[in-house]
Amino acid sequence: SCTAWSIHESASLEELGIPTVGFVTEQFKGLANATARGKKMPDLPIIVLPHRYDHLPEEDIREDVRGRVGDVINTLTQA
Repeated sequence: SCTAWSIHESASLEELGIPTVGFVTEQFKGLANATARGKKMPDLPIIVLPHRYDHLPEEDIREDVRGRVGDVINTLTQA
């Protein structure tokens, strides 16, 4: 699945020393975590998004994304 491969690729980049943040939707959180554990990276950074954005007003989507930017920056810049 797309989720498994994106987490697999994030883990591969992390192994090379390149910080990553995986994005998955709520529906695929379990698969993402299982894939990360399978790659021996149970703490791989993953941000979980709502399964669907298409039913939300644009401003709600923008607010959600703005609220996550700091988390992404902090995750990518942690030592």
